[in-house]
This record gives sequence, C-alpha cells and structure tokens, in this order.
Amino acid sequence: MTIQSQESEPEVCGNVFGNIRIRLVNEEYGARKQMVRVHAFPTLALLPIAVTGILVLLSGPAAWDHAWFAATALGTLAVILAVLAYESLGVVTATVWRSLKSLGFRKSYANENH
Repeated sequence: MTIQSQESEPEVCGNVFGNIRIRLVNEEYGARKQMVRVHAFPTLALLPIAVTGILVLLSGPAAWDHAWFAATALGTLAVILAVLAYESLGVVTATVWRSLKSLGFRKSYANENH
C-alpha cells in the first residue's frame, strides 16, 4: 500500500483577536480510496496579547503605589480583554467545526481501535 499525502494550511479570518488555521492532509490509498485529515486550531493575534500584557504590567505598579482604583481598573480591563479574545476565538472555532461537519467530516480520535 502506497500512501501519498499533500499538506496545506489555509487560514479562516476570524476577527481582531486572531484567526483559525486549518491543516488539511489528503492521503491517497489507491483504488479510489482517500482520507482527508483536518486539524483546526486558533492562532492569536499579537495586538491583544500585547495590550493585555501591558495592562497587567501597569496594574502592578499602580497597586504597589496604593492607587487601588487604577490597579483595579487596569486589571479588570486586562481580564475583560482576555475573556473576549478567548470567547471570540471559541466562536470562530465552533463555526469552522459546524462548517466541516455540514460538509460530512466527522470527529475522530487518535486512540480509536475500530
């Protein structure tokens, strides 16, 4: 049995927080049999990570200086931004999964013994 595979990684544009990268591998087994493996994973954009990090770093000195309102506001903004990034990438990932499922793909596990 000869296996030929081709690999590509298109990206699905998500939003300002990041994209979803899809890894497609097409394996041909001969006799008109083939299997397409799909692996989708989020890629974070640099800007939200940098802004969240800066907000966290600024809240530390504000707390050290006993500026509780500023420290609380900066920390809260950092947490809100991180939660929004996580949630929005989850929504985009779910959309990609539903699209793949509607095309006939199914979830499989590496340890399946069927």
